[in-house]
Amino acid sequence: MEQTLEITSREQWETCVEAAKRKNEELKARDFHWTVLSAIEGRLQQLSAGVSRGDMPTIHDRERGLGLGVIAVRSIFAADKDFCQLLLALANAFDGWTQKPRA
Repeated sequence: MEQTLEITSREQWETCVEAAKRKNEELKARDFHWTVLSAIEGRLQQLSAGVSRGDMPTIHDRERGLGLGVIAVRSIFAADKDFCQLLLALANAFDGWTQKPRA
C-alpha cells in the first residue's frame, strides 16, 4: 500500500472530511455496499460534529476514528484505494487532533 496522506492542520483535516463525504456519496450513487457507506457516513458525522463545536476528542471519539480506518482497509481498499487512503489519513489525523495547529 502506498504511503498515506499526512494531514498536518485542522483546516486540512476539515477539507479532507468534506472530500470524504463527497466520495462516500459518489459510491452510494454507484450502489456500493450500503452498510459500509452508512458506517463511514456515521463516523464522519460523529468526528466532524465535535470538531465543529470546538470539542477536544475523547478517547471514545478517537476510537471511532480508528474504526473508520479499519472500515477503510477492510471494505474500501479493493474498490477505491484513494478513498481508502483518505479515510486512513483522517483516522490518523483525528487520533493526534490535540496537536494540530489551526491553519
